[in-house]
Amino acid sequence: MDGIEQKSVFDWKKPVLILFIIFGAISLVSGGIYLFRQPSFPQTSVEPLSASQTTNTPNQEATPSPVITPAPLNRADLKINILNAGGVKGAASKAALYLESLGYSDIKTGNADVSDQGQTILQISPDKQEYLVLLKNDLSSKYDLSDNTQDLTDTKFDIVILLGKN
Repeated sequence: MDGIEQKSVFDWKKPVLILFIIFGAISLVSGGIYLFRQPSFPQTSVEPLSASQTTNTPNQEATPSPVITPAPLNRADLKINILNAGGVKGAASKAALYLESLGYSDIKTGNADVSDQGQTILQISPDKQEYLVLLKNDLSSKYDLSDNTQDLTDTKFDIVILLGKN
C-alpha cells in the first residue's frame, strides 16, 4: 500500500452552492430595494401652470362660518298646570311657588283625578319639547321624576305636571 498514490479530488459542489446562495441573497436585496422605491400608486403627469393661467390674489383669511346658537329658553313663555296626584295637601301650590321662584310665571294648580301616584309625571306639548330638559333639571332636585314623559295634546297648557307623593 505504500506505492499507491491517492489522488485528491476537489469537490466543486460546496463552492458552487455558496456562490448560488450569495447570488440569490444579492438578487433578493436588490429586488426589495427596487420594489420599495417604487410608488404604490400610478403617477400622473402634472403640467405646471403658465403665467397666463395663474392669478394673483391678495392674501385672504378664511372667514369662519357663522355659528347659529339657539335663543335661550324663557321660562315665562310656558303655560303650566300643576295637578296634585299624590294626595299631599298643598303640594301643587308649593310646587307652583318653587317654579315661580325660578322664573316660570303662567302657572295654574289643581287636583288630579288620582291621589296615590308615587312619582311625578311630566306631560309636554310637542311644540315645546325643547323645554323638557330645562324643566327636568329644575324639578329633579325636589321631586322624584318618572322617566316616562307623556305627550300632551288637546289642552290650553304647554306642560302638565302630575305631582306624585315623592
